[in-house]
Amino acid sequence: MKIYRLILWSIAVAIVSVFFSCSDESVIEEQTPVNLPYIELSKTADLSNLTDSEKAIIRSVGTRFKTIIDEEGIYHLNVKSGKEVCVSENIYQYYKERIERSNEINAYYGINKRNRLLTRGESPNDYPTDCLAVSLSAILGIPYEVINREFVARYGNKGVDGPDVLNAVGLFAYYQTATIYDVANRDDISNCILILGQSGGQGHAVNGVCVEGEKVIYNDFQYDGIHPSNQPEYETTLQDVNCVIIILGAK
Repeated sequence: MKIYRLILWSIAVAIVSVFFSCSDESVIEEQTPVNLPYIELSKTADLSNLTDSEKAIIRSVGTRFKTIIDEEGIYHLNVKSGKEVCVSENIYQYYKERIERSNEINAYYGINKRNRLLTRGESPNDYPTDCLAVSLSAILGIPYEVINREFVARYGNKGVDGPDVLNAVGLFAYYQTATIYDVANRDDISNCILILGQSGGQGHAVNGVCVEGEKVIYNDFQYDGIHPSNQPEYETTLQDVNCVIIILGAK
């Protein structure tokens, strides 16, 4: 009887192991909490210089990675290896580095807690560019200096205040406003300026990339400058996007 029970127990364990695993070709990875196809990126892929096809592979597994925000507003990944979500380790490394960059940029803007996300007082001594002007320049292709000159003439050199943002955008572009939930199902939100910040406080303009489940991926051209390819990416939450300005074209 004991042998019979032992056999039944062994069979049950084997079945559970099969159902809670993923496969890398013929390899069965055990102790994985999900049943997902294994996705890998070439071992020769350069994470700082990804091709469009490599980016597509990485994007395809974005929802497997969840962002945990602690009480100090620090972002953490929900896993500590690619094996836990059935992806290659270099894909995991990409998401790990993006989380680290997001924490760095939050620290740069003086963010300590999530409810104070990306608030700032902009001045020439603190920031070499105006965030709204550089975000608009990146989408329209109009030189930053042209946009910023007009903004400074109308609104001063400490950035565009919240009530003036839409009027400022309207000087150079046709646009419509939306919420992040209105564009969450779009594959590409690169024609969107996202306003991040706290209600009643100062905001920060960045450029949308895409939405991955509960995460919003964006570029910060004020922080990094505008690069022709492989612009660094950051992430925030859906709840932290106060407004979306969809740029329809230049005037």
